Amino acid sequence: EELEDIDAIGDATTKFCVSNWRGYTNMKAEMCGAGQKGGVYEKEWSPMTNVDLFQMLGLMTLDGVAPQTQMRRRVRPESVERTCGNDLLAKCLGKNAGRRWQMFKKFFGVQDPTTNPPPRKSCPNYKCDSAFKWSRHIWKAAWIVSKTFAADEQTCPMRGKSIYKTRCGKFKRIGDGLQADCLADDGYTFDFYFRNEPVDEHWIKKGLSPLHARLMHMFSRLEDDGHEVNMDNLYNSVKFARHAYSLQVPQDRGEPRKKRVKTQGVVRPHGRGVTELVKQTVPKNKAALEAARGTTKVAVLTGDPMSEHLIMASCVDQKPFYMLSMAAEKIDWVTKKKMIYSHTAKKEVEHSFLRWSLSDTYNNEMNDNDIADQLRLIYRCLRFLRNTKWWWAEFLFIWETGMVNAYLLMKTYYIAMGFEPKWSHWQFQEEIAWALLDPDGPPLRSATNQNKVP
Repeated sequence: EELEDIDAIGDATTKFCVSNWRGYTNMKAEMCGAGQKGGVYEKEWSPMTNVDLFQMLGLMTLDGVAPQTQMRRRVRPESVERTCGNDLLAKCLGKNAGRRWQMFKKFFGVQDPTTNPPPRKSCPNYKCDSAFKWSRHIWKAAWIVSKTFAADEQTCPMRGKSIYKTRCGKFKRIGDGLQADCLADDGYTFDFYFRNEPVDEHWIKKGLSPLHARLMHMFSRLEDDGHEVNMDNLYNSVKFARHAYSLQVPQDRGEPRKKRVKTQGVVRPHGRGVTELVKQTVPKNKAALEAARGTTKVAVLTGDPMSEHLIMASCVDQKPFYMLSMAAEKIDWVTKKKMIYSHTAKKEVEHSFLRWSLSDTYNNEMNDNDIADQLRLIYRCLRFLRNTKWWWAEFLFIWETGMVNAYLLMKTYYIAMGFEPKWSHWQFQEEIAWALLDPDGPPLRSATNQNKVP
């Protein structure tokens, strides 16, 4: 399908369909001399069809819900590979499926291999550029973004070597990989900007960092105005909050449109514009901590044309922590309840306690990207196979995030119609895999919910 004025970093037209991927894959194989005398896969290679490509993608998707260390063992019949084999897979894929998988991994591509690569500085991710453009467009078109969402980084795990790879400064189970700044709403990722992509120099000249320039670009693509964005201390600063609120987007007619994006979240006390009025010293001992616990200082910036009641506040818990908000309407203490075990009563009893309203809002609204990361990585594809090509990590990010977004769309629709979701997350990905592997086969299971959804 051809798209004009597609919503992407570099607005352009693009074509995105599996038949193009098939053409690119076969073209790469032809350029490598596949099947020719003296070439790779001599007398073995035959051009991929759309069905072949669907099945290989389905096999990759199935690996997410049932990981296997060696794909060639999975596609063998159980009579040959009694531990890891699968008769249904062997029947769907036919003979030499393991060899066909190796060919797919070697030649698969989502970008025309005959094009001249653009300069690395202008388009470093050109091998996935068309997939990026389509994903940014369709993910936004399919989801109505709520008033409040979150901005945070997401990581594409990668075991190979690349200049684009980010080394995690602290221990993370996911390990090193390529990182992207993402906007997510309740786990649904609707926009992303990889950190190796160039940024608009317009924001750099205004004194913003590349990190903030990426977010400003994504904020400018929001359909509605007045959104509230939760961020952690990596992103928050007074300068960025003022620029986000005063962001203006040119219109075809009339004056520029003001986006009025309101940021909120924790902020670092140094180098981020925190006023001295709210700074507090760290208690030196336990007695001083108990005496200072709960001490709150608040300052409000008024009369600034680039902001609207920008709040800077601090509160002492284990140590002073600082919050920045342009979305808070009031600051107070919220009564919360939880069940705790009582040694006196020998049972769990209800316990009431107070929590600062700013931290309560942050705790409940900040985890949109964390949910997206968890849903994407819990059933990620090819987790035991070494992905040494940097663009494979980016393609898997698009593929896996697309499945997560589709699952959340299905779940949200069913709940809105008053029904229980038809599939769990695991079942949904399994259904996608078998629909690609065997599109003419019967459904794997009858729905647990027999009610029909209008």
